[in-house]
Amino acid sequence: MDDMNGTRDRIASGAWQLTADDLTLLWHGAVLRPFLITRAGSADCDSQGARSRLRERLGGRFDRLFSALNRPDQRIMVNGWDLRQPDDPQGRIRTLGVFRGEVAYLLRQLPGRSIAHSGDIVVTEHSSLALARAVVHSLPEVDAGPHVRMLLDSGPEAREFLDTPARRVGTIEFSVRRRIGSGLTSVACTLGWRDLADSGRYVLVNGRPPTATSVDRELLTRVLHALLTAPADPAAFD
Repeated sequence: MDDMNGTRDRIASGAWQLTADDLTLLWHGAVLRPFLITRAGSADCDSQGARSRLRERLGGRFDRLFSALNRPDQRIMVNGWDLRQPDDPQGRIRTLGVFRGEVAYLLRQLPGRSIAHSGDIVVTEHSSLALARAVVHSLPEVDAGPHVRMLLDSGPEAREFLDTPARRVGTIEFSVRRRIGSGLTSVACTLGWRDLADSGRYVLVNGRPPTATSVDRELLTRVLHALLTAPADPAAFD
């Protein structure tokens, strides 16, 4: 099953939208990964007045989202590319999940008019326990691949897997802060994902050796939730 437009492009109930300019007022990062931001260059966008108007429009959501974007306890960044239609903005996936305190947000960029133009950002609010599931459901729905787990070494099975045409490829990057004693520590890791054209979805872990594990939505949700709540060497989740 591969539902590209039905899942990604519906705006969820209770969702709200930000423009690229809105996001720059909320987020102080120099590079707002994974989003593509193309702005009209209006000086008013940088003014205190524009920020005040956005705060009035969002109400209490402004401060909560501002805090989660700029000082997240958990952060998941998803990039994806449709290899069959690389110039189609519908095939570009840019999603960010952030969590701070008691609330999590999923930010998903809608397609722009071309791959060089930014689209609006759809924002939904979630509990921390639901963040992993929200991230997974922002991806096109694809069945798990038939091979449960493969070592991506020099063997024939690995060569066959790597030679099989992929419909989509992408990455999932994690950054998690944990308090240990009186200090904070951060754990970060990156997984790959690959949707084979005639097969299904796999998660790739760059271990020794690298591995590919078939995943459906439920299994991928469990893997992401485990990484968010008990971060460790990603090879432990092969």
